[in-house]
Amino acid sequence: MGFKEFVNKIKKRPAEKIQNKPDSFKKEENTIRNIMETVHFYIYKKDFNTAEQIMSRLVKEIIDKVQKADIFQEDSNSICFSFEEFFEELLYAVIYEPKKKLRRADIPFSEVYALYGVVLFDLKRFDEAEMALDKAIRWNPCKAQWIFEKAEIYKAKGDFEHFFELTLKTFDIAYKAEDVARCYRNLGFYFAEKELWSEAMACNLLSLELNPDLDHANAEISYIYQKTKGSVLPPDIEQIKLYSKKYGFPIGASEKVLEIAVSCGNHFLEKKMVDTAKYCFTIAYNSTLDEQLKEMLKPIL
Repeated sequence: MGFKEFVNKIKKRPAEKIQNKPDSFKKEENTIRNIMETVHFYIYKKDFNTAEQIMSRLVKEIIDKVQKADIFQEDSNSICFSFEEFFEELLYAVIYEPKKKLRRADIPFSEVYALYGVVLFDLKRFDEAEMALDKAIRWNPCKAQWIFEKAEIYKAKGDFEHFFELTLKTFDIAYKAEDVARCYRNLGFYFAEKELWSEAMACNLLSLELNPDLDHANAEISYIYQKTKGSVLPPDIEQIKLYSKKYGFPIGASEKVLEIAVSCGNHFLEKKMVDTAKYCFTIAYNSTLDEQLKEMLKPIL
């Protein structure tokens, strides 16, 4: 289906009919995802110009227009988001305490804008990349990966203070072990830039605790040894806790994220929704560095 035909097809759909059909945009979603797969191919080939041309048309001729449909607009009772996972929706509901009901969009708006931002970043069009990523974050405020991509813009610009601040904020929504680990690697990079080598070592060690096979963290630790000629030793847990308090980062996922995961897990367990309960408990188990909490969750999992 061509771009114009696709847009026209969307425009002709009455919103009241769409609202009663949760799969009403399934074909369009599949078309968009196929286009995104093509873009990923060009990114893999490092043909960023072609990737940008495709994404520009996708965003300007389809996504920017489709998102204006009534079904995706905020109304007096609800607001629409493009969450990818159930826990992202739970996070948003607890952290932001919205007064309106949450609706999920059938179109992956957040993913499209994020991919466009990544392509623009690769072309060093940083301001445009940031605008695209801000739209991605608007559609999914609880997707840590989009915030990491935005942080990379600050890093590329040499704005390390904003990079640091944004990384700290990302802990508030980082619920996957790999996302928490990346927060630590970002902090490790920041501290290395400041030549705070012990802090940098501490953060990369925390990253490895959550993701032991991570080459990036191991490479960074080797870099620290090289720069300091082996004079900086791995800090013990008490020293790491002092750094945590001093700079404002948690040890493992944030207390709020863990509280939400465990509380929701208990709630769903009481409702006999065992699979959903395990889903929440698994998030807590994988992203915490609290051994007591891990031991408590083991029998449930």
